[in-house]
Amino acid sequence: IKLDENTYYSLTVDVKDKNVDNFKIYTRTNENEPWRRKKVNGEIEQIINEKLKDFSKIEVNLVGLVDFDLSEGKDYQIKCHQIGDDYTLKYEVKNDTLYITQKADKLNLKNNYQNDWLYITVPKGTKLSSATINQFSGNVEAASLTIDSADIKVDSGNMSFEDCIVENLKSTVDSGNAFFTGVKIKNGKAINNAGNVFIEDVDASNLNAKVSAGNAFLDGELKGNISINVEAGNIFDECDSDHRRD
Repeated sequence: IKLDENTYYSLTVDVKDKNVDNFKIYTRTNENEPWRRKKVNGEIEQIINEKLKDFSKIEVNLVGLVDFDLSEGKDYQIKCHQIGDDYTLKYEVKNDTLYITQKADKLNLKNNYQNDWLYITVPKGTKLSSATINQFSGNVEAASLTIDSADIKVDSGNMSFEDCIVENLKSTVDSGNAFFTGVKIKNGKAINNAGNVFIEDVDASNLNAKVSAGNAFLDGELKGNISINVEAGNIFDECDSDHRRD
């Protein structure tokens, strides 16, 4: 129940006995910021569940422990859940671009992973002209998308592209794994400094994967020009003989 722009109630009604439980009051200071409430144990819960204006570009900068997911959905929408008040998230659609920024509010931040997450969806059939994602700590997943240009950087966490069509892709994972599954790529560059690269059922006009310390795993049906460079590690080829690459 949204009372005004900065206050709403959340509750559950039992359809049998008509009892009301899980009554929660959320408030926020401004639009384009998370709703907040203090839990019984004193923790601050921050949530977002809002539909967005149309956009074709997205720029994301995350500094906290949070998993980020960009995928196909019913609407242009943002959903977020965070426990604690160490970080503040802001979002805005401006000039056809969705901007998401996260800043640290305290000097001494908690390192405990709270399963915080941030989900963005775009309607089926949407083509994004660009997606720029900078992730400090957490996983980044992109699924069932069509993107002209994608630039993904993950300092600590995994990066996953699944069932996507990408004209130009650049991914950099400093510490973590990179997964490319069922992806069609025109020009791609994947860099993993410490972690593994998994390439399965990929169709690429040109894809270069470089692993500094880790392994590369090839599987499924691979098409096009795919090159793998592993400096310290192994290359495991599980492709069938008809789709094997040198």
